[in-house]
Amino acid sequence: LFCLFAALTGPISTGPSRAAEPAPRTVLLLSQSGSGGAEPGLSDAVKAFREMVSAAASVNVYAENLDFRYFRGPAYETVLKTYLRDKYQGIAITVLVTVGPAAFAFGMQVRSELWADVPLVAAAADPKALADAASGEQNVTGRSLQLSLEKSIEIARTLVPDLKQVALVGDPFKQQPFRHHFVEELPQAAKGLSVLDLTGRPLEEVKKSVAALPEHAAVIYTAMTNDGAGMRLLSYEACRIVASATTRPIVVDIENRIGHGGTGGPIVQNATIGEEVAAIVLRILNGESASQIPPAATDAVRPTFD
Repeated sequence: LFCLFAALTGPISTGPSRAAEPAPRTVLLLSQSGSGGAEPGLSDAVKAFREMVSAAASVNVYAENLDFRYFRGPAYETVLKTYLRDKYQGIAITVLVTVGPAAFAFGMQVRSELWADVPLVAAAADPKALADAASGEQNVTGRSLQLSLEKSIEIARTLVPDLKQVALVGDPFKQQPFRHHFVEELPQAAKGLSVLDLTGRPLEEVKKSVAALPEHAAVIYTAMTNDGAGMRLLSYEACRIVASATTRPIVVDIENRIGHGGTGGPIVQNATIGEEVAAIVLRILNGESASQIPPAATDAVRPTFD
């Protein structure tokens, strides 16, 4: 009788049962840029990434700016690792994303210590570093970016058909994570040209020098982040200041220089950087393995002019 009573009455139902919804996945993005608008180019890439991923998947996207332009070294990186470990303790990271070559190098280290089994997707990584990591590590892929001094000078020759001189303006190449290889590129890229090397020089000296350039010259502007007297500069603002001092065309390779004095060049489209990597992350979230997605060079560099 008890069994019959239990079968007839059964548990009290409060409404239709619903299957438990899966917990949202989590993407952690590490950008080598500074906070706020300090490096708007990379900020644009991160913005495009977040918009594309959030619109297509149930995923929480966290972004951290590492500020590697002004702060580097083992002690600083130890502080960052401790900060990330403590902040994301208890949060299951589904995919780790890095933006920039310095962020990729750091991301590989921090992943091995904190998130060893998590796939890593790189944006704008150094080509060799990404290829080496993808061949020797599981779950590493992404897109690499290598700017080209040779292509910039080719465009300078187009803008100035009788080009005889180029003036190099910006921080010393060795200090620029995206352009450190320009030192080795320079002899062949500028073959047959006179080179006025203003890299690392104070801004006031640069202004006087570019003001005196002859008609058969062009400026190759990379990134100036210091005025020579210890004051920080935003690269696109420094480009505008340099442009105000010269009538010669200024070849640039980052899109936010356009509209701030840059004439044009082989321009990195920052939104495309973010969208490319977002597409890879969505493939991984949909079940693909990062190790089966071959790394490749970005398609975000296109000739663009003002």
